Amino acid sequence: MASLAATRYSQALFELGVDEKKLDIFKSNLVDIDRVIVENKDLAKVLKHPKVDKDERKRLLDEIFKGIDPLVMNFLKLLVDRNRFQSIHDIKRYFTRLYNEYNGIEVAYIYSATKLSNEDLDAIVKMLETKRQKKIEYETRIDASLIAGIRIKVADEVLDNTIENQLNRMKDKVAKKVL
Repeated sequence: MASLAATRYSQALFELGVDEKKLDIFKSNLVDIDRVIVENKDLAKVLKHPKVDKDERKRLLDEIFKGIDPLVMNFLKLLVDRNRFQSIHDIKRYFTRLYNEYNGIEVAYIYSATKLSNEDLDAIVKMLETKRQKKIEYETRIDASLIAGIRIKVADEVLDNTIENQLNRMKDKVAKKVL
């Protein structure tokens, strides 16, 4: 759960993105920024450390994130000025949630025992979009414990077509018939 501060900063940036008609750019910038920070632990420490001079942290931001929108850069510098840069991951996450709601997008988490083909993923996404009447973005995760089949989580719904689930359903049917 995002902190109250992260929620407010996300909301402010989101509203600015709507006003400036730059939501897609802002989202893309935040995703890229978050990825760079997650992949570079030392950079993250420097940018988040309150004892590192704020001007030095802003100079680093200018150097590393040259291609981002100037409004997003100003936002990052505001976070540094207010000692809130440590919330950047939560800000990106909450901003993405707002962006998805605004654009009618749901995220599906697709778990499988092995990597799925692009054709399989396309078919799953098409089925979900038809069923949910929304645009679907997805994240795939390999879970060897599933043995076979897939498990899909979208919002508060779980579609489970794994071998484990199928065996449990058969076991329940047999138990009902025996009783």
